Amino acid sequence: MHGRLKVKEKAEIELEKKKKYQEKANRFKYGLDLCLKAKAKNDYNAEVMRISWDLVAMNPDVYSIWNMRKEYIMNKKDEFDKQLELRKSLKENVLKDEQTLDDVKNDDEKSSDVMKEETPNETKEDQKKPVTEDELIEQFQKLCNDELELTEYALLKNSKSYSAWQHRLWILAIIPKPNFKREFQLNEAYLQKDGRNLHCWHYRTNLCNISGRDIQDEINFSMERIKDNLSAFSYSTLYYRSLTLTKASNSGLIDFSKCWSDEYSLIENALFTEPNDQALWFYLRWLLLINFGQCLSLEESKSNETNLVKIIFNNQLKLLMFYFDKVVKKFPYQLIQLNSATIRNEELNSVKHRPSKLWFVHLNEESLDEVRLDELRLKLAKSNSYHFWTNNELKEIRPKMEIRSEQLESLLTLRQLEPDNKWLNLILSYFENTDQLQILDDLIRLDSLRTNYYEDQKSKIRLEKIISSLDLNESSFNLANQRLTVLYTPEPFSHLNELNLSGNQIRCLSTNLNCLVSLQHLIVDDNQLDKIERNFTLPNLHTLSLRNNKLTNHSGIHHLNNCPKLKLVHLSGNRLTDEDLNVLVKNGIHCD
Repeated sequence: MHGRLKVKEKAEIELEKKKKYQEKANRFKYGLDLCLKAKAKNDYNAEVMRISWDLVAMNPDVYSIWNMRKEYIMNKKDEFDKQLELRKSLKENVLKDEQTLDDVKNDDEKSSDVMKEETPNETKEDQKKPVTEDELIEQFQKLCNDELELTEYALLKNSKSYSAWQHRLWILAIIPKPNFKREFQLNEAYLQKDGRNLHCWHYRTNLCNISGRDIQDEINFSMERIKDNLSAFSYSTLYYRSLTLTKASNSGLIDFSKCWSDEYSLIENALFTEPNDQALWFYLRWLLLINFGQCLSLEESKSNETNLVKIIFNNQLKLLMFYFDKVVKKFPYQLIQLNSATIRNEELNSVKHRPSKLWFVHLNEESLDEVRLDELRLKLAKSNSYHFWTNNELKEIRPKMEIRSEQLESLLTLRQLEPDNKWLNLILSYFENTDQLQILDDLIRLDSLRTNYYEDQKSKIRLEKIISSLDLNESSFNLANQRLTVLYTPEPFSHLNELNLSGNQIRCLSTNLNCLVSLQHLIVDDNQLDKIERNFTLPNLHTLSLRNNKLTNHSGIHHLNNCPKLKLVHLSGNRLTDEDLNVLVKNGIHCD
């Protein structure tokens, strides 16, 4: 009809959008192929660089194009550096006579021709004019500023582009005159827009390291972010605050133990306001793990020193065992002197000769009928002195949470208000002065998807109580019917010859048990076993009982061949055929 506005049909609009999108995709693919071919030939002409600019502006996540631009900039930087070096060397060798000065000027003019070739519109008079050091630096500064401008445009397209943020950080590391003030302002603008942008927080961390920004300013900044907006209680914000507090404490700028209570009160008040905020509970857990601020240390600042935790001697097997607090690739002591015998470090073994916390050696000397560990002497590598082993008590390796009574009372009050809060119950389950097992049962009810995890935590609690009463002189131990799902920290049992784990809920024979190097008889009847891990091996195991479990032909039964001394395996009550057992029988292992 006349005078009526023609409206396009929905299908027609979609068709036009699809056509435009396809044209854009074709242009992008053509440009990408062109740039990659140029990169392979190391041909970075002006046209290729212009196309690469358009590509990253269109899609900032194509890291290959960013890498190409890095190579282009590095080539330019090498050219600038060569010219600057030439000018410095000329200045150092300048002679006093005018003739020599004229020669230097001529050389200086020739050296500037490389840069002048890039500007063909310059007059001959301009080409003869030498480029000064300041001008060279200014040219490279402009090149880097243009690149920063490109990353800024790309981040407007995608503020969470890892490639764009990393490229911007790389440029800041090589630019002659970085404008850190503007960088922090830009960073704060992005955080104001999205306080949960992890890339932005990571960039800020690196920016502080490059610029040498005062740590106290960053502590204040993180607090301002929290005070300005309660939604700033994001994981990224709190994690960044924990990093800055840790760094400040390690550098001696603050004593966090004095302000720990204030930090805890801040989080505690927030928890009563937003008890379901997961980030707050993670931060609270960190506060509790650092023992009121006294155990604050950066991961990278932790000592790499390996400590000897325990020495055990199995008299029946004449097996001397050393247990360390960390996995070591090589036994750290050069010599071991025991009675009149000297043992060299190459005689020590680990399970399957792999890095391990547990190292052992068989003592075959007849003179070692009686071994006194208090007379054992150890010699460190690169040292001429020995030291005596004086501690035969297993140290607590896993960090424990500690809490003051008034703080625990506050959390218990919150539990009365929020009895079904999963994170609150999980925190309370860490403290020995609470009903840990009951709380974990509540967590199984509240969070059934993680039932196995909570059952494992219950096993850990039960096992810690058992270990506290363990006698190192015992050669056998009974852990039957303890409702264990996994054997956490099995190292205290490494001196045993026999271990009974029957009537539990263990699901897997894992490599975690490989430290039981003295074990000769292992009973795991009436459990939930359905898997044997590939690298499971016990070097002295002779008899293994796995009756009434859930083992099948897919459970990895053949991995038992890793135990070199295994002769007898009881497998009745499992879903195994004679054909399944043949993999063991062929290795001389009797099965019934």
